[in-house]
This record gives sequence, structure tokens and C-alpha cells, in this order.
Amino acid sequence: MNRVFVLDTNKRPLIPTRASRARRLWCVIGLCLPLTIGAFEQATHDLLVEAVTAAFKLDLYNARCRGDVANRNSGNLNRELIRRYRLTLLGVQDDLFAEGDYRDARARMEQNLLIELNALGGCAGAKQAGWPAPLQQRYQRALEQIRQSP
Repeated sequence: MNRVFVLDTNKRPLIPTRASRARRLWCVIGLCLPLTIGAFEQATHDLLVEAVTAAFKLDLYNARCRGDVANRNSGNLNRELIRRYRLTLLGVQDDLFAEGDYRDARARMEQNLLIELNALGGCAGAKQAGWPAPLQQRYQRALEQIRQSP
């Protein structure tokens, strides 16, 4: 499903939506509020998917292996997504992930993480191999790129 952003007059994205719906929106309020339809850039799409994936994996690792179920990383990312893109973490999972539904996306990411942990020998093996550190760096890098985006 191809999504586009409806941009306001300051060229800030309002919501990702289907192109057909965006055209109807333009027809309804085009005279009252000038809006432009911008295609969702692939680089931004990839950045959002990467950030959500990293935050989810890190929070799931923390919950599974450290007993920390606060989901801090997802919460922090959600605040940035709302501030920058007026889009929630669940919205990214629904609209930008290949599955098209946040439940399916979460199930896939959880299964992938469990497979990775199993291959490393469980939580102890992952910690001994230093697996959480690159995951944390990946999340921090993606979050910083989102913070620096226009």
C-alpha cells in the first residue's frame, strides 16, 4: 500500500495516508487551507522503520533479559515521532511496516528477537557476547537522526 504525507503550509507532515484519500482531502478543503501532497521519501521511511525496530528490540530484550518492562525506548521514540512527524509508533508499524498491521509487525519482530537470542545461547549468551551494546547504539543513532530531521 503506497502512502503519502499530507503537508501543511510549512511543509510539515500531518499524517501518512493513501494517495486517493489525500486527493479527496484536497478537494474538500483545498480552497480553505492550501495543502500540498508530498510523496513519502524512502530515506525517511527507512529511518522510521529502523528506529521503531531498534526501540522495540531493545525494549523486548530489556523486558525478557533484565526484567525491565518500562518500554522507555519506545516511549521516548513515540514522543519524538509525535513531535517531528505527528505520527505515533503504532502508526509507523501500521502504515510503514510490510505487514500493514502493528500486531503482525510486533509478532514478527518478537519472533526474530527470540530466534537471535536462542542462537546466542539465551540472555546470558547475548550479554556475554556484548549483543545489547550495538542494539543500543543502533537505537540511539536512529533517534538522533529523527531529532535532527527537519
